[in-house]
Amino acid sequence: MKTKIKLRNMGCRNHPYWKIIVQGDKKKLTGKYIEEVGFWQPRGGKLVRRSVALNKHKLRYWLSVGAEPTLGVQRLLAKFGPEFYPKPVIPFGSASLYEKPEKKTFVSPFVDGREPQLLKNQELQYKAMLQEEINRVERKRRVQAEAYATLGAAGVPDIEGMKTDDMKSEDIDIFDRVKTFEELQKRFAKHR
Repeated sequence: MKTKIKLRNMGCRNHPYWKIIVQGDKKKLTGKYIEEVGFWQPRGGKLVRRSVALNKHKLRYWLSVGAEPTLGVQRLLAKFGPEFYPKPVIPFGSASLYEKPEKKTFVSPFVDGREPQLLKNQELQYKAMLQEEINRVERKRRVQAEAYATLGAAGVPDIEGMKTDDMKSEDIDIFDRVKTFEELQKRFAKHR
């Protein structure tokens, strides 16, 4: 009996994953299989990371005894395990007449289920940058609140008394731009 290495869909809607199995040529895909040699999880989520797991020893054994991978398994092995199987041959036709650029794929390496130190450092840098921005905005808000409190009993500046020359549209902070725009709208609404 011929054997094939197949992809068996085990996922559900919006959460696909495939087992890589060794099965007889004539067997149904949902039927019994000889051995499971890996799995492929193309989409990651909060609980499960995007990953490909291959049992290299079992896969080498089955390829050495003549198990033929299906086209999907060929593509998967060529992408993530090129030492096992070469890329599938593109049939001659209009699609193969020109060179297509190679797509860059990123496979994140995991050591014992933990992220590498590089990704942790990038995450920490981003968190620090975000915290600095939050602190800057909070300081600016406090200074403005203190300035409004010293203006008068109401704590609201006189909109008519302000000049439009000091308002810039190139403000870095989006909140300042929105506030400036609202003040200008109030002024134009009074003069209509």
